[in-house]
Amino acid sequence: MLTELKHNVYELRGKLRRSLREAFTRRMIPIISKQRLALHTHTETSMELTYFREYGSSAFNERTLVEKLKDIIAEYLRDDYRFSATTGTPWDKYNNFYIGEHYRLLPAIARAFGHRRICEIGTFMGASARCLLDNTDATVLTYDIVEWDRLEATFLRTEDFIGGRLRQVLADLSAPEQFEANRERLSACDMFFIDGPKDGVFEAKLFDLIAKERDIFAGKLFVVDDIRLSTMVHIWGSLPFNKLDVTGLGHWSGTGIFVVD
Repeated sequence: MLTELKHNVYELRGKLRRSLREAFTRRMIPIISKQRLALHTHTETSMELTYFREYGSSAFNERTLVEKLKDIIAEYLRDDYRFSATTGTPWDKYNNFYIGEHYRLLPAIARAFGHRRICEIGTFMGASARCLLDNTDATVLTYDIVEWDRLEATFLRTEDFIGGRLRQVLADLSAPEQFEANRERLSACDMFFIDGPKDGVFEAKLFDLIAKERDIFAGKLFVVDDIRLSTMVHIWGSLPFNKLDVTGLGHWSGTGIFVVD
């Protein structure tokens, strides 16, 4: 009964947010851009300004990423994927999607490259950390500015933090002083998943700091969520690293991988 009530409240809040957003976007976006609009179905009424950016490279390391796809796909196709938690909210349905989400892709990449220490930037409800804990032997260090158990719903459990496989650190890594304070922890990781606010500011600052600290990130792989959002297209396209769009295997809103060289 409590779970059903929680679900109904969650749905009601979502409908209210979508109604308010619809009223705003339907009036404002056509004023901002009368040429091209992008509609998507994720929240039924969402709109975005369309933003295309052409980029390309003949860099050898990017070819190496493409060649590595065969190993990633082999891991992706394994039939032992599992996701061991539910929240009783609409978010539950996304975690077992075969195509359209990145929850199968993240552990596939980690296994294909042999990564054992993974850093996630953006804990939120813990779905990405959950899929990595359930489908790899890696340890997960997750960053956010909100404690994991302060959210209304989470895929994480208290016991996940026992034994050292999962740890959350509260920090804004786009701030130079907090980035520097976590330098040692970050340098110990071999794979990074970036899933921050996508506000056009945080990621730009974070990637700038990563570029300035190439010595501690050299050769390490980054996975970036939502690279096709209008706030991320320019940031992703401007990255001075060897990168590859793998949206077809990842999140419908864009998934990219890059290696710091």
